[in-house]
Amino acid sequence: MPGDVRYYFDADGNMAHDGWVDTLTDGAWTKYYFDHDGHYEVNTWHQDGNEKMYFKSDGTQANNEWVNTTTGRYYFDKNGHYAKNAWHEEDGNNLSYSKANGK
Repeated sequence: MPGDVRYYFDADGNMAHDGWVDTLTDGAWTKYYFDHDGHYEVNTWHQDGNEKMYFKSDGTQANNEWVNTTTGRYYFDKNGHYAKNAWHEEDGNNLSYSKANGK
């Protein structure tokens, strides 16, 4: 098995797949999505209904931040959806804007 493949098993020994898992790490909740085979998604886009989200290299969902992907730089809101036609506050003072395509 490749070293970068990770799985999640709950307290009953059930492997996570086809869905979301929230974990508490260092006092903060982190959201991961596991595919059909039980792998958590990394460096990839995920379609959630009508919304698109992105999972970073550590498998965590991008939210409240700008992320550089292979297709461009996008801002993701507090729900992890890429923001379109919106202003975003950065560092408490600076504002930035994401266009209709999220860039």
